[in-house]
Amino acid sequence: MVFTLFDEVAVKSAMWFGHARQFVGGGKIVPGSAGGPFIVWQLVTANSRPVARSVAGFASLELAISDARRVAALAPQAAISMVLDQPNGLRGWVATVDDTAITTCARWYVSDRDCRNAAELAVASLPAAPLAPTMHIVRASGRTVSRPMVPRTEVPSA
Repeated sequence: MVFTLFDEVAVKSAMWFGHARQFVGGGKIVPGSAGGPFIVWQLVTANSRPVARSVAGFASLELAISDARRVAALAPQAAISMVLDQPNGLRGWVATVDDTAITTCARWYVSDRDCRNAAELAVASLPAAPLAPTMHIVRASGRTVSRPMVPRTEVPSA
């Protein structure tokens, strides 16, 4: 799993939650801190193609890592539901445990078969997915940088 920090919280979180709401509906989606970082996780393939993503955004790397680990542990119990994007006729999926969304697809699919196959593979891959050693930082300027991923709890005191 990879982690991404968006520094322009209002714009990026609106885009992230807009996608999540298409799968979760009116359900509660916990935003990251309005004035601080907005960090999300994604499950990616070996060639870095996103296949699943967090439903929420987080105010700290520690919270994002905790959610990624929680979702990986819950994945074997998840129920997968298909979602139709009415205006475009595209398909997506959401994985739930006890009627609570734990992850969604990262992109839309043209066919039911491709969507269902992608969902099953993504959810089955979550428990084995390693956490990336870096976090990508997306700047308002559009420039993206990566830095080593070190949660604050692991940073030595000076």
